[in-house]
Amino acid sequence: MQSVKGISMENTFGDESGSEQRALLIKSKLLVSEEEVLKDMLDRTAEFLQIDRMGRVYLKHQDEMRKVDAAAVYLLGISLAKDAGLAKTDMADADEIGAAIRTKKEVAAARLHDLVVQGRIESPERGKFRIILARASETLSDVKKNLKGDCTNGI
Repeated sequence: MQSVKGISMENTFGDESGSEQRALLIKSKLLVSEEEVLKDMLDRTAEFLQIDRMGRVYLKHQDEMRKVDAAAVYLLGISLAKDAGLAKTDMADADEIGAAIRTKKEVAAARLHDLVVQGRIESPERGKFRIILARASETLSDVKKNLKGDCTNGI
């Protein structure tokens, strides 16, 4: 059984009713709704992108972002556009991403490879890439940390 700061997590409340108390305590302190998680991610995402009614993604602060971060944010944007019913796919190729982040296809392909190696995006089809949503929060934190200058006005 695991321990936290030397305290065993094995049924610290004794009997079966203690297990129920433990479960309730954990839930009361840590349980969050999917809606709350999504709202938090969308608030954080809105710092870096916008999506129009056609599902096109517009990056904010792009000049202050590293190309690898801009590529990840763009892929997050197209994933959200698809989820919102504004785009047909949550994937893009190096040509599209290169154009979106204002760089050559070869540079975009290299940055996409970096993101695949880091486990932040995947390539489910040859030449197509999409964000791994389970890593989106971590990716957004890194993007914010890596911005050049203070362009987000204290966010």
